[in-house]
Amino acid sequence: MNKLKMLGVTALAATSIGVGVLAAPEPASALPPKCELLAQKARIARAAGNVFWGLGQKQLASYYYGQAAAYREQAIDCNYADD
Repeated sequence: MNKLKMLGVTALAATSIGVGVLAAPEPASALPPKCELLAQKARIARAAGNVFWGLGQKQLASYYYGQAAAYREQAIDCNYADD
């Protein structure tokens, strides 16, 4: 019976930790929401460019690198526009 109780307590603790991790809020950013969205799009476009570069598709990689640069510039301009 003690082993069963210990197993139940362990399962309850593991479940509590799992739910706590899922319910944790995302870290806050110093950028306003619009600027953060632009920065996130820049990171995604850069990652897509890296994938295509790794696959040898240099034209597609160049396209996505250009998109990333444009999003970064918009995020920088957005940050200064809110001052």
